Amino acid sequence: WQQEAIRLLKLEFAPTEVIDGFEWHLIMRFDDLMRCEASFNKLKTALQRCEKFEDSADCRGHKWVKAAEYVGDDPATRRASGEGHRKV
Repeated sequence: WQQEAIRLLKLEFAPTEVIDGFEWHLIMRFDDLMRCEASFNKLKTALQRCEKFEDSADCRGHKWVKAAEYVGDDPATRRASGEGHRKV
């Protein structure tokens, strides 16, 4: 199921790079700041649906994702530094 989840997340969010191989984690990297922020906000909105339930442990706001967080610079920091799009 993990490989299927990774494949579908790649299709849904189209990250520049995916780092997997962890038991329960996946890192999606985006060179494009706007795509990064849109993907994060989409996940955040889906996951917030579970906050209103008392037993949120059983809630699945997104089929494959239970939590999301930024690793490294968040969009506001990238904007402030002028890194709206990272060149590869």
